[in-house]
Amino acid sequence: SLIRVRSVSDPAPATTVTYDYRAILLAALESRGMHYKVAGVATDFDVEAPAGLSGGLRIVRLTDRDVLLVRSDRGIEGPRVLSTQGERYSTNLAVPGIAGPITLHRGWVSADLSLVGKRFRVVSTHLEPFAPSIQMAQARELVAGPGATDLPVVFLGDYNSDAADGGATYAWLTGTGLQDAWLATQPTGLGYTWGQAPDLLNPISTLSERLDLVLLKNAESAPPFSFTVSAAAVVGAEIADKTPAGLWPSDHAGVLATLQLRAPGEIR
Repeated sequence: SLIRVRSVSDPAPATTVTYDYRAILLAALESRGMHYKVAGVATDFDVEAPAGLSGGLRIVRLTDRDVLLVRSDRGIEGPRVLSTQGERYSTNLAVPGIAGPITLHRGWVSADLSLVGKRFRVVSTHLEPFAPSIQMAQARELVAGPGATDLPVVFLGDYNSDAADGGATYAWLTGTGLQDAWLATQPTGLGYTWGQAPDLLNPISTLSERLDLVLLKNAESAPPFSFTVSAAAVVGAEIADKTPAGLWPSDHAGVLATLQLRAPGEIR
């Protein structure tokens, strides 16, 4: 998210940055000796609304983005970005606004990568949470769009369809042949990733749905590279992960999956 503000008397869109979470994340990684760069960005919805802040009434602008980061400290052994793409979905939710309906655009961003001579695609998305039919339409666009490739594909994102409790969109995605990386190594683990309190101050974890997923599509071209999942874990869900102020890192937990991409008969 990018959050900007302006005065109510200023007719131009807000440009004064309050929080840029892409920059915050990159700086936090760098401070820990983890070197990443932006591989691709897609802008989803970009809306303004009045809000009562400490300095009085202001117009707050929220720009929602899908961002892919890639490690930048591995030299020739690291991933090389070959190309990037990003689009909004054609089907989106519209909600009432003061000046008329506001369309809450969602979208996806993808990067084609090369690593030790193997090419693959990584796609990140955030599907509509409040309208199941729109969410399903977006999932279909995802598979028919960036998913329509002969390359092996890693789909990442917040799908807003509960994989632990019969979510219809999740069932459709896995029904197309996509592999759920979590189930490959944690077939009996709940893996909940969403449900902390909005203010992040709940004393114990209230995660209760598995919305954040790593889904895999094997290559269809020769050689038919396929993924092997060696590990999967939920991160940011333990009491020890809280900030010194007692906040959970997010209302979501993160999903970490370790993958290998192999040709038939390849050992390493």
